[in-house]
Amino acid sequence: MKLEIKGLDKLIKLGNLFPSVAEKHINTAISRSLVRILGKQKQEAPVNTGNLRDNWTIDIGRFRGVLKSNAKYSSAIEYGTKPHFVSGETLKPWAAKRGLNPWAVSKSIQKKGTKANPFFKRSLNNAESGIEKEIAKAINDTIKQIIK
Repeated sequence: MKLEIKGLDKLIKLGNLFPSVAEKHINTAISRSLVRILGKQKQEAPVNTGNLRDNWTIDIGRFRGVLKSNAKYSSAIEYGTKPHFVSGETLKPWAAKRGLNPWAVSKSIQKKGTKANPFFKRSLNNAESGIEKEIAKAINDTIKQIIK
């Protein structure tokens, strides 16, 4: 997914010109931005077992950050699926909570696939202004430290 962030180009230039000064501020901005996205994701992700909402990993490195879902089915929820086979037995617990026939749901998935629910894309869009604030703060803090 792609997200256009205002001010990011300025922050990258500062990071390239003054890496030792900018690193702390950039890494803080990355970390806080990922936490913002994670918070929005918890609001947007569909609830079933809570596994999709609560099973995420944040990995912060030097000038980088990764937010990764550990739920195997997260991309199937985000993008939907083409028609494929799912056993009615596998669907039993999920279908029982909704009062559905698991074998009918299985047949429907075989015929139509599953509809996309782009919860993560919505999370990114909802977090965008907060991320831009984090980037602006990192730029300001880096410049203040360089001026000192």
